[in-house]
Amino acid sequence: MKIRNGFVSNSSSSSFVVIGTKCPQRVEWPKDPYTFEDVFVGSVGETEFGWGPGTCRDVFDRINFAYLQAEIVEEIGNDKPMTMLKEVMREYTDIKEFKSCMGDDFEPKEQQVWAYIDHQSAATEGKNMEIFESAHILAQFLFAPDSEIVLDHDNH
Repeated sequence: MKIRNGFVSNSSSSSFVVIGTKCPQRVEWPKDPYTFEDVFVGSVGETEFGWGPGTCRDVFDRINFAYLQAEIVEEIGNDKPMTMLKEVMREYTDIKEFKSCMGDDFEPKEQQVWAYIDHQSAATEGKNMEIFESAHILAQFLFAPDSEIVLDHDNH
């Protein structure tokens, strides 16, 4: 048995977003090679935003991260981030229908991928929501090539 005295802290993630300053660039939205329909959000790019350490720099990583954040607050009744995300996505991509294949089940349903943001870096804790302060900031985060998500934790 271990006995701890003094200050004790639970391990936590300390991930953060970097909103780039370069000009946002339009993105060609991927198509399914068999149906030529838009590929679901989450089917391209990183979907697991955990402890890291690591850096996610791809535009599709950032889209997935923003979608997960918007989905979290949508579940508690705030649909403004999701509405803003869809508007910005339509402005900077040729996406026609906005669909996601991400799920938070450890064993995703058929045609789903597991996706999450570590709880202490997510909207549930009020973290990393500055990307939704305005449509301009969201476009900068999603489509500026120097934007990124830095994944880390406090165990080192």
